[in-house]
Amino acid sequence: TSSLGFTITNSNTTTALSGITLTDALPANLIVSDATTPNVCGAGSMLTVTAATRTITLTGGSLAAGNPIPTTCTFNVTVGAAVAGGYTNLINSISSIEGGTNSTPVMATLAVVAPPMISKSFSPMMVQ
Repeated sequence: TSSLGFTITNSNTTTALSGITLTDALPANLIVSDATTPNVCGAGSMLTVTAATRTITLTGGSLAAGNPIPTTCTFNVTVGAAVAGGYTNLINSISSIEGGTNSTPVMATLAVVAPPMISKSFSPMMVQ
């Protein structure tokens, strides 16, 4: 398994952000477990992970104004893979009520290595 980390930043020095929302659809063959975590990014926020659709959703997030240092919200989701290979995960946008939508894609890459294999046999296969 691997930990997929998210950091949301408010660099506005005088404006708090509320209603922060994002949806992350993981690539095929990545695996997550169903989970719901309240208050992960401010009071009233909800992080929902749905195994059947491989979707991670944050709703209702909030961040105080970042004066003088930007404020952040950080959370992690455990991810596994059914098949070895390279996986690129892309979030296309994040939005808030005050700041609108940031449509600059953000990407993370995961390399999954295949486990060792084993075989066995008797020689000879028959004995008396």
